Amino acid sequence: MPSRKLLKSVVRGFVGTYVSRYSDFDGYLLFGFGVDSMRDLTVDLTRPVRLQPAEDALDEWQRLATFKFQEQLSKVGLPISVLQEATLRICRTTARRGAVVLRGVPVMVDGFDVDFSARAVTDLGRVYEASAREFIAPQDPGLFDRSGRSSDVCLTRASS
Repeated sequence: MPSRKLLKSVVRGFVGTYVSRYSDFDGYLLFGFGVDSMRDLTVDLTRPVRLQPAEDALDEWQRLATFKFQEQLSKVGLPISVLQEATLRICRTTARRGAVVLRGVPVMVDGFDVDFSARAVTDLGRVYEASAREFIAPQDPGLFDRSGRSSDVCLTRASS
């Protein structure tokens, strides 16, 4: 079995992959949906991955997190059994703020800073953590295009 030390790269890789522009929902950046109503969400990354479609965007936030984390584990050959626990905490700031996103030309949009913090604890008690903060604007189909990956390019994500 590969070394548990690979969990450091698994957790970092997971956060980077999860917050990427490739996390989409109906062809748009996933996090633009539900960011208005979401404040604090904790996802158990060790639960079984659901293959059926999500009921709504926040359900998809959780389904995709579990899938992407376990995908990272499988890439390095580690079984989920090496973990006591693994969680993703997503926290949105209360204050809206403006930011510029590129839409051919710069466009000012309102949105929120969202913190994504992943934590994995091995069966031996070792803790691995990674986090990212991203500016997320609520989805506006009049402003943001659909991704070509799902018959639709998503530009909602803009780093702060």
